[in-house]
Amino acid sequence: FMFMGCDYDLISNRTGKNHVYTNPMTIIQFYNYLQGLNPILMFFPLLNNKFNQAKSNICFLEATYSGAAFMGNKDCAEFNHPFIIDISKGMKDPLNLLKDDIEVMEKMNTDSWEYIKKNRLLSDINKLRINRLLA
Repeated sequence: FMFMGCDYDLISNRTGKNHVYTNPMTIIQFYNYLQGLNPILMFFPLLNNKFNQAKSNICFLEATYSGAAFMGNKDCAEFNHPFIIDISKGMKDPLNLLKDDIEVMEKMNTDSWEYIKKNRLLSDINKLRINRLLA
């Protein structure tokens, strides 16, 4: 596991020695670092609650930018589309399905880029967010 920006004690205490973390960095450094990292898989384990329903899908966009397939909770509105590996029921089964299958993850990343270009214009997404706020 890699934690970027700081060491999250509540999580890293559960990973034993199976993690590294980076020092904090500027946003430009972050995106250069992320693209250079070129991970095959990234995940963002959000719980489905009102607070997380209001979050953007920036982590999905960052994962796609970096070259990775993305795992997230499809129960959260911003993560409910076909190119996210669903972890709403847990991570064990999705990880077992993906292990050693780099081609599937590479295709998911390519498909995610196409999805983003067609469906994630900020002007359109802001309309959705305004509707959610007013609901």
